[in-house]
Amino acid sequence: MAWRLLMTINSEYSGVPIADKKYHLNAFYLALKTCCSSDNELESIWSANNNSLWHLIDESGLQDNCAVRNVVQTRALASLLIDDAGQLKYELLPLASKYLESTAFSLAPEGQQDAARHQQVAQVLRLLQSSSHLVRLLLSIEKPHAHRVADQIIRDTLALPYQTIVDTAKTRRAALAAWMCYLRQNVGSCFATAPAIIIHDEQPTQFLRDIQEMLTTGRLKRTFGGVEYAVPLCHSWGVGDLGRLVAFTREQVFQSEDILVSPGIVAAFTASSLVNPSLPEKEQQQQVRCLLLRALQKRFLWTGSELLITTEELIKQALLEYLHLDESAIKQQTPKPVLHPMFAIATHIDAQHSFDLLWERCRSAFKALADNALLRSWEYTLASFAEAKPLFSKWNLYASLGLNASESGGIGECLFFVIKEQFEFAKADLEELIVQSDNIVLQINILANRLGSAGSESEARGIRSEYQLKSAELYHIRQLYEQKRLTTERMSSLFDELIDAYEALFSRYFQEVYDPNIREVSTEAYDDSPAGFRLLYKHGRDNTSQWSLIFSASDFIDYLANFFIATEGLLAAELPGKEFGQLLSTIVTAVVTHVKTEIFLKTALERMARAHGVALIPNALEQLDKVEKKPWVYTSGGSMKTLLSCYFGRGEPPTETSRWVESPLELLIFLVDTLKQMPHEQSQIFTPSSGKALLMHSPTHAFLFKPGHPSFAPLWQNNEYTFIWLRDQIIRPREYFIDNLLLDEVMMSYLVNKLSEQVSVDYRHYFRKAFSRLYGAMTPAQFRSHIMEGIASDRGLRTIIQPTLMQGVIDSTLYTLLPLFPAALFSSKVQELVSNMSFVDTSLRYRLVTMAEEASEEIPSGHLLDADVLYGAILAFFCRALPIPFSSCDIPGQLATVMRQLGYAMPSPIFFADSNWMRDLFAFVLSPATGSLELWRVDSLGRRGAPMTSWKRWLDGSNCDRLWGVCTRYYEYMGKY
Repeated sequence: MAWRLLMTINSEYSGVPIADKKYHLNAFYLALKTCCSSDNELESIWSANNNSLWHLIDESGLQDNCAVRNVVQTRALASLLIDDAGQLKYELLPLASKYLESTAFSLAPEGQQDAARHQQVAQVLRLLQSSSHLVRLLLSIEKPHAHRVADQIIRDTLALPYQTIVDTAKTRRAALAAWMCYLRQNVGSCFATAPAIIIHDEQPTQFLRDIQEMLTTGRLKRTFGGVEYAVPLCHSWGVGDLGRLVAFTREQVFQSEDILVSPGIVAAFTASSLVNPSLPEKEQQQQVRCLLLRALQKRFLWTGSELLITTEELIKQALLEYLHLDESAIKQQTPKPVLHPMFAIATHIDAQHSFDLLWERCRSAFKALADNALLRSWEYTLASFAEAKPLFSKWNLYASLGLNASESGGIGECLFFVIKEQFEFAKADLEELIVQSDNIVLQINILANRLGSAGSESEARGIRSEYQLKSAELYHIRQLYEQKRLTTERMSSLFDELIDAYEALFSRYFQEVYDPNIREVSTEAYDDSPAGFRLLYKHGRDNTSQWSLIFSASDFIDYLANFFIATEGLLAAELPGKEFGQLLSTIVTAVVTHVKTEIFLKTALERMARAHGVALIPNALEQLDKVEKKPWVYTSGGSMKTLLSCYFGRGEPPTETSRWVESPLELLIFLVDTLKQMPHEQSQIFTPSSGKALLMHSPTHAFLFKPGHPSFAPLWQNNEYTFIWLRDQIIRPREYFIDNLLLDEVMMSYLVNKLSEQVSVDYRHYFRKAFSRLYGAMTPAQFRSHIMEGIASDRGLRTIIQPTLMQGVIDSTLYTLLPLFPAALFSSKVQELVSNMSFVDTSLRYRLVTMAEEASEEIPSGHLLDADVLYGAILAFFCRALPIPFSSCDIPGQLATVMRQLGYAMPSPIFFADSNWMRDLFAFVLSPATGSLELWRVDSLGRRGAPMTSWKRWLDGSNCDRLWGVCTRYYEYMGKY
């Protein structure tokens, strides 16, 4: 497949114009072909061996190319550096470092995404060469013992078959791959991902100790303030890209050869034997395409010419089609990760079990292509510290049980009723004993009188014998009365004693942990979804592999009943006397019976709704899937402060500087002033080379503040008044550039055509027609307003197009493409740009300019080109001229910088933070569409981006109670374990 692809590219290369996106892509693959002849095992990791993989990933759009490259390469490198005996191959470290340095920067389209990932790998290689301590930590990691979930995580990390035996060598390879892999967020776990990135990247000792502890004990534990906090190894490593929504058109599905041949789906189907793994690659891909086509044709209704579907649904439908099952026959939506299906043993496999087994294998294999399972499991294990509460009364479970006697339908009410009932029985028994005692006393008195008047010795002996019996009976009754009295007196406090005892035991038998598989709430595109937490039952065991996650109401009831039965013996040992043991047995029986009733579950849901301040939906028991807050699963914002306090063993949350803002400029001033107010000895560590970060949060998202970024550091490393300096040095020069951009009719027509590519295929022609006649000249802001007003005033465009072409899409397009220029100036602009690039010598410059002149001759006169085309064409020329697809110099970064300096691209953004997301950084951008300073998400070169329109309400001062904050004392989240 790889060679077929390269030959196709080679034959089509000459006919592709420079304005076509394939021009740059083709040049990159041709350069990749020239350097793939090496048989060196180390070099092959980055060579063309996987070029078909990268191509198919891009074609399908189901997974991120940069993530797949990073995971595949770090996995291969870890397997190469750790031998089969589990020892590190020291001799390969300098060779790997040298090769990585020579290929640090990719010339591929969007290749800048690989640079940070290569830096992470290079940093690990440098540390392994310079730190014997870290080497010892890595080589001290041993294989898991009797922990099947940990074993499977290691298999998934290394993409090994399910039958593979996990040994120490494989465990260390997985740990090294996790260390080298780039950590990014893919679910609503920002409260954990942001701290995890700092630990993973800046605190390698802490990270390796965590991996060692997690694999050895199945948990992470922290003890401080006399309290132990322990969280189990997260059994799930998330959903990966399974939830990604993908749009297919009829033309793509039925005419394109590669659109359905995602390498992730190929891996999923071969791992589950839907496709024979021994077949040649091309035949595997053909079988996958046939499976998916049958599933799409049979299972989905097409509306228009497009289909929206998640990757998870796509794989699931193909699997159902393969097994000849209807979806209604499959009850289980999400597999339970407590026990992997491969361990299930049965003599007869029914349809449900067969589906579950294959479904889990498909999911794991698909995710493993773009995610490191061990790294994800560690990240999600950390997330459980966010809900580590020492007091059971703070638990979500506590709110649902109703332990207060006054809560209707709760356990407390049941306990109180049973104890009260037994108390009344005991009181009746006491009264009966008193009556019996009085009767016996009367009888004893009568016998005493008779003894005094006895007529004979024989009669006296009989009376004395009866007197002794009655006295003994009276003594026994009085003893029994005293025992009953003491029992009855203690029963008055028994309710409180049992509640206290149960609260302590609940913490030992249950735990609330983070579950990345919970997707209960949908949110806007770049707002984090609430984190999901699930109840876990420990069965009273220390081995975390034997703990059970609770997935349903029946599980919750069964484990709750099991808890009361299992703890009866523990409580009985603490209560004196046989009678209390019998009483406890009666109480436990009543409580177990009660928790199995419908009224208990119904009132538990009501108590949950009250505790969280939400309304309970009607008939909640009949539609539990719509109830967000359940006793066994709930969503929460996730507290980064709690996580940091617990993980780093602090009794207090980290120190934070926070405020609400009324504009992006005010947010920028707040950040600059925060750094200026820091002590010099603290702020001076934030240099570009250090890469150190501070934890920061918006009202909805936690991320990493990067004070040392070259574009941000000058803003706080001066003593000028912040507002005036920003206005004069940052904003006004950018305003001047934008004010001098003017779009004529030809330019506006060019932009309309580019924008139409973002519109649904069914309405693209209509969009072009609606904006085909634009006269005069407009600024970018006026052009954008005209487009938005046209969409709003046209019924067809307003109801159909707007969800596809939002104003942010227009803003992003203008930012990426402007300024436009006549194609006749192309070669002169190329010459000027490459002449200002420091590493380009005379010979290389001549070759680049010659290529530009040749390419410009093929451009029809009068055509326009844009900044994005100029950038891509020059990188393509570098690929052809060098001819290699990688470089030790940052060619993409220097080219982007020179383009801005010469005014051939939009002014540089002010980068200030890492978003945690797969591709984006946060930056302040002077938008060409509005002429105002805005908060944007941009790529690492600042060439592409989009405004954070969904965060507008957090930047306009309309929500005074929602704050932006920075954890200013970085040493408060430095590890001490």
